[in-house]
Amino acid sequence: MADAPAERPLLPERASSPDERRLFCFGYGYSAAALAKRLLARDDGWRVFGTTRRPEKAVRMSAEGGTPLLIG
Repeated sequence: MADAPAERPLLPERASSPDERRLFCFGYGYSAAALAKRLLARDDGWRVFGTTRRPEKAVRMSAEGGTPLLIG
């Protein structure tokens, strides 16, 4: 019987450099917002960018600490 692969943590322990602490979400929906909230709550320099078509969602993303990118 083969060994099961080791479980990886949901979020990385710590990025090795500030350049690696960026998340780009193509479509800032429910799942992206949940992940962004967890990353931005950490005190290790994460920056989150996400696309949206709705200005009200861009306002919410800014209020949560992310950088919205309006498209379309």
